[in-house]
Amino acid sequence: MIMLARYDARNNEALQRLVKGGVILRPYSNEILAAAEQASFDLFNEFAAKDADFKGIFTDWQRFRDRVYAWHNINEGSLNRYSYAKLKQ
Repeated sequence: MIMLARYDARNNEALQRLVKGGVILRPYSNEILAAAEQASFDLFNEFAAKDADFKGIFTDWQRFRDRVYAWHNINEGSLNRYSYAKLKQ
């Protein structure tokens, strides 16, 4: 938790410096995100084919991720949608 808190705090500070310096921020497009996801999973599958320990952990993680998506969409997703919608006002 300490590491995550430091990460968020320091990234926010860095973001503010960038914005004050004139950087215009834009979100990644869905095409870029899809390509990054595909490249990541291609690499993970390559590792899994070569390393039984990695394959076991990766397979378990994928099952967990698939099950937790519904919870995160309801819990964190609804909070994020609410909070970020207010920022646009």
